[in-house]
Amino acid sequence: MLLVKILKNYYQAVFNKNADEVKVISDVLEKAGWKDFVSVLPHLNS
Repeated sequence: MLLVKILKNYYQAVFNKNADEVKVISDVLEKAGWKDFVSVLPHLNS
């Protein structure tokens, strides 16, 4: 359930073009060992 909430916040941040929040959530997921999963999520173009 926690992952669902994290992904919801991630997609909201992408939709709202909040690059800082996208980076924070991506970093947290990568540190938790989800690097391959993060690689398939949509990213904001810098």
